[in-house]
Amino acid sequence: MDALTYPAARERPGLEPRTLTDRFRLVETTEGYDALGDTLALFFTFSGLPNRIEINVEDQDAIFELRDETNQARAPVTVRSGQTWVPDIAARYVYGRNATAGLTARAQVIGRY
Repeated sequence: MDALTYPAARERPGLEPRTLTDRFRLVETTEGYDALGDTLALFFTFSGLPNRIEINVEDQDAIFELRDETNQARAPVTVRSGQTWVPDIAARYVYGRNATAGLTARAQVIGRY
């Protein structure tokens, strides 16, 4: 019985290695949870209009208001502690405050482009 012989491996053109910018979308965030105050105040400003906004709340309930470039306010929304709110509207500014005065809520804002 003859031994099997295989042809030499052919050369295949390699693809250029990908960078992290090819794999991950641009994300702007508060980089962790920040405390809210008892009065409605600017909490976060995006550099543009993100495609998706996520607001995570911890410790206590919080009230948020989203505003566009003209600084026109949308209706305020109460986000319960331990929940995430993903609004369906585009916004540039995120205003927030504690739902109950004296109880400190912490929140994280994430904008995905």
